[in-house]
Parts: sequence; structure tokens; C-alpha cells
Amino acid sequence: MAQDTQGTISAQGRVVTIDDLTERAMTLRSSIASLELEITQMQTQGNDLSDTTFVSRMQSLQSDLANQKEILIKIVTVINIANHAASRNPPSNDG
Repeated sequence: MAQDTQGTISAQGRVVTIDDLTERAMTLRSSIASLELEITQMQTQGNDLSDTTFVSRMQSLQSDLANQKEILIKIVTVINIANHAASRNPPSNDG
């Protein structure tokens, strides 16, 4: 992974901008909030489901939540590293 002076990151042949990463982080935050709400609702309304269905669905939601949080942490880390690198190496005004 390498960052150029334009604020883009090249990873696995794709060029990703900081804006792309920021947008993805915002989408993940929204998805995480939705999952957390769904888990809370299931905990309060869990009696409507059989024990097996409830446990299976809850495990699936918790797994999805954990995975999305891990991805968000990685994205935020990359954004922070890129921003730090950009602040230490501002683009030159050479034409």
C-alpha cells in the first residue's frame, strides 16, 4: 500500500482516495448502528422467536457486527496513517 501526494492510496492495483475511505467508514458506522439497534430490539422482543431461531439469529447479528467493527477500525487506521503522512509530506507546488 502506498500513498501519493494527491491523497490517493494504491492497494492491490486499485487506487482509493481518502474520500472513498471516509465514505466507506460513514456507511459502516450507519450499518453498525442498525445492527446494534436490531440486536437491542431482539433482546427486548426475543420471546417471539423459538430459542433455536433466536440464538442463531443473535449469533449471526453479533458476528456481522464484530466483522463490521473490525473493518471500520482498519479503515479508520488507514485514514489516520494517510492523513499523518500527508501532513508530514505536503504536496509541493512545483509545476
